[in-house]
Amino acid sequence: MNNRRRRAQKGQAIVLIAFMMIILLGLLGLALDSGRGYVDRRELQAAVDAAALAAGDSYENFADPVAASQLAVQAFAENERIGNVGAPTYYSANPQNYTFASDPTFRLVIGVANNQFAGTNFTMTAYHQIPLSIMQVLGLGPTIQVSTIARSVVGNQNSTPALLTLSQGGCGNNPGSSLTLQGSTSVVIHGDVYSNGTTGMGGSSSFTIGGNAYTNCGGEPASINYWCYSPDPNQPPYQPPCFGTDAIGSGINGAPIIPDPGYPSGNRAWYPNVYGSPGYENLPGVYTGFSITGGGGCDWLAPGVYTMSGGFTDHGHQTTNMLKPPDEPVWNNNTVRMSPQFFDTGGCAPNPGFVLSQVPASGSGRALIGTWGVVVTSTRTDYYPPANISGSVAYGRESAPSMCRPITITGANNGIAVQIFKMPGATGYNIYLSPSGCASNAKYGYAESTTIAGGQGSSTTAPVIDKGVIGNGFAPGNSQCPYTVPASAPQVGCLTPDGEAAPYNSPSAILQAGLTAGQTYTSITVDNTIGQTGVGTAEVLSTGGNTNQTVTIAAGSSSTVLNVLPFVANASYPALQSTISITNSLANESPVKGLLPGGDRANENQCWPQTHGTATQPCQGSTVTPGAVQFDFPTSADCLDENGNGGTEVFSGRQFDFIMIWFSPANTCSPRLNGGSFTQYIGTMYMPAANLTINGGNKAPVAGQVICYTAYFSGNAGISIDYNPDTAPAPPAARLVL
Repeated sequence: MNNRRRRAQKGQAIVLIAFMMIILLGLLGLALDSGRGYVDRRELQAAVDAAALAAGDSYENFADPVAASQLAVQAFAENERIGNVGAPTYYSANPQNYTFASDPTFRLVIGVANNQFAGTNFTMTAYHQIPLSIMQVLGLGPTIQVSTIARSVVGNQNSTPALLTLSQGGCGNNPGSSLTLQGSTSVVIHGDVYSNGTTGMGGSSSFTIGGNAYTNCGGEPASINYWCYSPDPNQPPYQPPCFGTDAIGSGINGAPIIPDPGYPSGNRAWYPNVYGSPGYENLPGVYTGFSITGGGGCDWLAPGVYTMSGGFTDHGHQTTNMLKPPDEPVWNNNTVRMSPQFFDTGGCAPNPGFVLSQVPASGSGRALIGTWGVVVTSTRTDYYPPANISGSVAYGRESAPSMCRPITITGANNGIAVQIFKMPGATGYNIYLSPSGCASNAKYGYAESTTIAGGQGSSTTAPVIDKGVIGNGFAPGNSQCPYTVPASAPQVGCLTPDGEAAPYNSPSAILQAGLTAGQTYTSITVDNTIGQTGVGTAEVLSTGGNTNQTVTIAAGSSSTVLNVLPFVANASYPALQSTISITNSLANESPVKGLLPGGDRANENQCWPQTHGTATQPCQGSTVTPGAVQFDFPTSADCLDENGNGGTEVFSGRQFDFIMIWFSPANTCSPRLNGGSFTQYIGTMYMPAANLTINGGNKAPVAGQVICYTAYFSGNAGISIDYNPDTAPAPPAARLVL
C-alpha cells in the first residue's frame, strides 16, 4: 500500500521545481531589470536636473529662451553621454520635444512658462527606453520606459517692480495702507508698481506709470494715468497713443504677495575704519556723524561701503562719488561751457577749471607753432577688493572730456602750459591736444598726464607740452586710448573717452506733428516732456540726421504742446522721426554704457570684465563697477534724512548687486527723501522694514528701484522713480523647485 502511494507521488518534485524556477526567474528578472531601471532613473534625474538648472542660468544672463533651450539639451546630452544632439530648431514650440539621432531611446520635453514676478519656469520631462533582459521571457516586451521630471525657476530682471511695498496694510485685519499718495503729488514711475496691501490716494494726487500697477486687495486706485513704455528701459514713457512694439500698462487687483527678497549688504568687514563727520574727500568705513546741515560744500566719496552709524543727514551739501571733468561742455557742443556744472550745486566747480598759456619750451626746436585745441579729463585709480585685501585689482577711472579751449602758439621757442584746478575726487588729469584747434570735427590725441594733491582750491600745472613730449608731426590716431586692467598710462596720440550724455530724464521727446522747412513756428507738438521744460530753456531740435536747430521754450507750455519763441525751421522735421532734446538746465549725465574703451570710464555705466559683453549689452556678465559705493544702515538708530536743499547723487555697482541703500531687516526707522534738482540714488533702495516718505523734486530721487515696508508720497511737486534693470539687483540664481 505504501509502495503504491510512493509510486503515485513520483515526478511531483519536477513540477514544483519547474514552477519555482519560473518564480525564481521572475524574481531574478525583477532584481536585474528593475535594478537597472532604478539606476537609469537616477542618472536620468541627474541629467534632467542639470538641464533645468542650465536653462535657468542661461535665461538669467541672456533672457533668451532659444539659448536656454539649446544649453539645456546640450547639458542633458552630456550627462547621458549622447554623442550627437543633431540640429533641432530650438524653442520652435512650447512645450517642445527633442530626440537624439545617435540614441533614439532618449527623449526630452522642454516647457517654458514666464510667470512675471514669480519668475520663469523651465520644466524638463525626460524619457528613456531601456531594454529588458530576463523580464522579456515573462512577456513584458523588449523595452520599458523610464521617465522623470525637473523644474527650475529663475527671476526675471525685466519683471521686477520699480516700487515694491512689502506691508500688507489694508488687507485682512492689517491696519493702514501699504502705499499712500497725498496732497497734489504727481508721481511718475517708469516701471511696475507693486503693493502687497492697498494703495491709498488723497487730494489731487496722481500716479503716472509706464508699466502696470499691482495691488493685493482694495481694488485699483482711480487716479492712475497709464503711459506707453518701450521694451528698451532707457527710453522714457510717453502719453498714448503707443507706437511700434511699445505697450501700455493696466491695473491688476488681487495680485499675489511678493516676499522680501532678502538682499545681503556689502562686505562691511573690508571697511572697518571709523570716522566722525565727513570732509571734502572721504574714504569708506564706519561714520559716527555723517550729518551735513550747513549750506554749500561738497563731500566726495571714494568707492566702498559706508556704514552710517547714527544715520545719514544731508540738508545742504553735495554728496557724490561721480568723477567729473573740469569745465564740462554742453553735451552736444564741446566749445560751450555747461551751465550748471555738476559740482555747482555744492559750489565746488572751479571756474575756469583749467587755463592755458604760452611758456618757453624745454629745448630749442621744440616749439609748437600754430593753433591747438586742448581738452582735459579727470583721473584716479581705485581698487576692488580694497588695496589691503588679497586679490585686489587696480581699476582706472577717467572722466569724459572737458570743453575745448584753444591756444595759439606764436613764439619760436614756446610750448603749452596747462594749469588745472582741483576737481572733487580727481588725483590726476590727462591732457589731449588737437592740431585743428576746437573745430567741430577735431580729434583730440593724448599728450600728457599730471597729478594733483590738496583740497578744494588747489591746482597743478602740468609739465610744458612741446615737441619733446608729443614728437614732430603730432597727429591724433583713429582709436580711443585702450582701457587696461590693471590701469596703465595711455600712448601718445590715442583718442579721448566718450563725451557726456544729455541731462537726466530728458534725452528726447518725439515730434507728433512735422515741421516744414522755411515756415515760422510758435509751438511744437511732442509726445511728452514729463514736465521737464522751463521758460527760457534752450532745446535742440533734430531731424535724426545731421540737422540740428536750437529753439527756446516760451510761457504757456504743457507736457505735449511746447510754446516756443518764433523760429523758422531750417529743414523739414518729419513727424515721429524727429526729436527735441529736453534739458531743463540740469547738469550733464555720465556717458552711456559701451564696450571699452568706449562708453563710461568713470561712473555708474563703467563695468569690468566685459568678456561676455556685446554692443547692446556691454556689461553682460560684469562683476565690478570701479567707483561704486553703498550706504548701510544696520539699526533703527541709523536712518536717512535727505533734504532738497542739498544734492546727493551717488551710484552703486555690480559688486554690491547695485544696492545703493541697504537697511537691515531689523531697521524699522522712517527715512525721508526730499528730492531736489540734484538728488539721485542710482541703484536700489532696499528698506524691507522701514516706512519711507518721499517728497517732491524735479529730478528722479531714484534711478533704480525702491523696496520698502510702506511708502508715503506727499507734497505738491513731481516725483519720479526710474527703474532700469541695468542698475537693479540681479534676481536669485536659478534653483530647482521640482
